Amino acid sequence: MDLKWLILIVSVAAAVSLPGCTQRATEATALEHFARGQVLAYRGNLDNALEELSQAIEANPDFSVIHTAIADIHRRQGNYVLAVRSYQTASQVNPYAFLPNYNLGVTYQLLAKAESVAEEIQAYLRLAANIYIRAVTLRPDDFESNLNLSVCYFQLGKNDLAEQYCRRAIEIAPQSKHAYGNLGIIYDSQGRFYDAVRAYKASLERDSQQSAILINLGSTYMKQNRFDAAMEAFELAAQASPQNVAPWERMGGLHYRQGQFDDALTAYQKAVEIDSSSSSAHRGIGVIHMTRYVKDSSNTQLRDEALAAWNWSLEINPSQPDLVHLIKKYTPQYTGPKL
Repeated sequence: MDLKWLILIVSVAAAVSLPGCTQRATEATALEHFARGQVLAYRGNLDNALEELSQAIEANPDFSVIHTAIADIHRRQGNYVLAVRSYQTASQVNPYAFLPNYNLGVTYQLLAKAESVAEEIQAYLRLAANIYIRAVTLRPDDFESNLNLSVCYFQLGKNDLAEQYCRRAIEIAPQSKHAYGNLGIIYDSQGRFYDAVRAYKASLERDSQQSAILINLGSTYMKQNRFDAAMEAFELAAQASPQNVAPWERMGGLHYRQGQFDDALTAYQKAVEIDSSSSSAHRGIGVIHMTRYVKDSSNTQLRDEALAAWNWSLEINPSQPDLVHLIKKYTPQYTGPKL
C-alpha cells in the first residue's frame, strides 16, 4: 500500500475532527487508528497493526474498510477462521462492498484447500461459490471473481456452471492464459477432448513455456491415441521446466504403452535423476523390469530389480495398495533349512 495514501488518510481524519461534533470526532479517531494500523501492516508489524485497527473499531464499528483490513491481516497470519468472521462483519456493515465479499470467497477456498475431509472441503467450496455469486453480482466484470467461481464449481462437479463462468472470465480478460488453461481442464473432464486441445493451445499461444499446460495437452492427446503429438507436448514440457519430473514420468508411461521399454526405462531413470523422491518414477522402473521378467522368468535379476524399485516407491508413498499386492505376489517364498 502507498504510504503517501496513508498519510492522506491521517490528514483527512484530522480535518473532519471538528470541535463540538462528537460523531465526526469519533470518525476521525477511527480513521487515525486505521491509518496507523495500515502503515504497521505495510511494514509487517501485524500484531501492533491489529491493536491499532481494534481501537479503530472501538471508536467506530461502522467502517466496513476497517473490518476488512483486520480480516486481511488474519488471513496473512493464516488465521482463516478469524478472517472469515471479520470479512462477514465487513459485508454486513456494508452489503454493497465488493472487497470483503471477494476476499471472503478466497478465504473459504483456502479453508477448503487446508482440509483433508471430503465433506468439509465440499462445504467450504459451496460457501465460497455462494459468496463469489454475490461478488460477481456487485462487479459483473471482475475477472478474478468469475474465474474463482468457475474453479469452485469445477471442484464441486458442476461442469456446466464452471464452463459458464470460465468463459465469462475469458470475455473479461481474453489474454489470460490461466482462464484458457482452466477451460481446457473443464473440457477434458467432460470428455470433450478436441475442445480441450483448442483451449490448451489458446493458453499456450499466450505463454508457450507453461509446463503444466503442455503436460495436460499431452495427456489429452493420449486419450485420443495421438501418441506422437502427446510425446511432442511432453518433450516441450521438459524443455520448459528442466527440473520438473512430471514430463519424464509421462514420457515413460507413453513409451511403455507403446512397448518401447528401453525408452520408457530411460525416461523414468531421468525422472529419478532429477528427483530421487519420485515414487511414480520408481514404480515405473519396477513395472518395466517386472514386465520383462514375466516374459523371461528365468531372469530373476529382473524380478529382483523390479521388487527393489517398487519397495523404494512404497517407502516414498505408502498409499499404493495395488503395489503392495504386486510385491506380495512376486516376492519368492523363503525356503530355509528344515529343522
